Amino acid sequence: MKKYFCILALLVAILSACSSSPEENLVSGYFDSLYGEKRSDILQARMLPFFGEDVKNKRLPVYNAKTRLSEKIKSHSIEGWNVSEKDSRLTISGTIVEEARQGGTTSKGFIARFTRQYAPGGKEFMWMLYDIVFSSQPVRDSSPWLDLVSLSQTSRTLVEGITNKVEILLFGRFADDPVMHVLRELAACIPRQVAFTWLDPDVDRGLAASYGVTRTPHIVIENGNRRAVLQVSDLYQDEGPAEGKTSRVLMAERKLVAALLRVAGKPVDMQFVSGLDSREMSGAKTAAITKFVTTLSNSGYVLKNVPLPTALETDSTNTNQPPRPETILVFADPRQGIPANLDIALMEQLQKGKARALFLMDTPLTPWGTQLAARFGFAHANVTVVDPANKDSFRGARWIESILYDHDAVRHFYRRPNFRVLIAEAAGFVPMQAKPTNFESFSIVSSSSNGWGETKFDKDKPDEFEYEAGKDVPGPLQLGFAVRTADRPSRPVAVFIGDCDFIANELAQSRISNWHFTSDLLDWLLWPEVQRIASKPYPAGQFKHLQ
Repeated sequence: MKKYFCILALLVAILSACSSSPEENLVSGYFDSLYGEKRSDILQARMLPFFGEDVKNKRLPVYNAKTRLSEKIKSHSIEGWNVSEKDSRLTISGTIVEEARQGGTTSKGFIARFTRQYAPGGKEFMWMLYDIVFSSQPVRDSSPWLDLVSLSQTSRTLVEGITNKVEILLFGRFADDPVMHVLRELAACIPRQVAFTWLDPDVDRGLAASYGVTRTPHIVIENGNRRAVLQVSDLYQDEGPAEGKTSRVLMAERKLVAALLRVAGKPVDMQFVSGLDSREMSGAKTAAITKFVTTLSNSGYVLKNVPLPTALETDSTNTNQPPRPETILVFADPRQGIPANLDIALMEQLQKGKARALFLMDTPLTPWGTQLAARFGFAHANVTVVDPANKDSFRGARWIESILYDHDAVRHFYRRPNFRVLIAEAAGFVPMQAKPTNFESFSIVSSSSNGWGETKFDKDKPDEFEYEAGKDVPGPLQLGFAVRTADRPSRPVAVFIGDCDFIANELAQSRISNWHFTSDLLDWLLWPEVQRIASKPYPAGQFKHLQ
């Protein structure tokens, strides 16, 4: 009889485990990643009644807890819950029963008071329940924190359109990081598509190495053979002291939404156009773009190396059907022009919004590069841009700490002093008086007004420059521009940069700003609405009371 009872109990346990809803699994992953534990059953059991309904309504608790509450809760129980409300303040009281080390129990009364919180959708939301358990002090206003980690409606709409399954691997501890809470809010938009796994990079070393993950916290978003590997520190930008505290800009919402779309949406094909004497996609040469290609692959893009005729092919059975909108053609410093028929086909597809392109056209600019820039409304000044007043201190005046414009493609770094894109030996452009009728072009990056276009650039003497009035072209000179169609509605179709070295091996890893710059350009080409998701500045120590 005992044997049968054990079997029955085992079956019940298995059925209970199998009956866990996606929402419950999401909450379980939430607590596992917060506390760095693969078993937090007691904590989950206690919190699920509070948060289960919120998860079903696509909302997760957004709270930053540094303390190991899971450990505390295992040795505590709560008795005599009492909830009251007065003057929009919610008061919860009760008794904590604590197991003493010497045996027996001790009782300690507690009280927690806080202002009611409201989710962006209007649903009443008590996200400070952690403090209810252990706090004996009034909880400070949480509105700034809620504003920091809450999602925009744009993010919710984009993520809710994802139908593919997503596995999120979390390497490291995230309890004191708002990135985690932004990620959980996004996951709560699609709880039935998301599964979380918490991993310790010190323990799961082989798996961590396979993703290129170090001991610093990483997020891996995976869908089959597509994945995006994000280092958590890259989702911030530090801006230096502000009122005695480090000022930060949180970019997590925008970056995570883009990563989810790349990995779990339709595949994004990055088609590197071959056959034009372009930069090498592999190899260890400093001029090669191997590291850039690897970073693209680790960001969820599908990479292809295709000849231009193949890239421009349309559906033979339906010539009106455009290529997939998730395709971007990459011209990485082509040293050759293209045949007239392909040139015409490319411009037609760009004009009609059937193709999107990233043109990285290095000096000396080819005749086709000059012609292409003119079609977009920018005249090549036939110079190499130098900027001694805005140079990279280690490399010289031909390496320009570029100025960014207030355009959607790069708006998140506009006027941010700690963010500079390093562009080397770039071609310079000036806006033409006669604007094209089929495209709208906008400057996105330039030299400073102290820079100029050097007409006699000597590669053997790369740092011996002196401005010659009447010969050299005064700055500022445009180094790159973004292109949209001129019709209504206008669509992003191209980005043109007069340099390719900024993505080459020499700078691909040492200059994180260059990658953020390029990543934002690609996001703008694919999903301009993503670029409208706000980056949120905040003092790094502002929320210590929540940690």
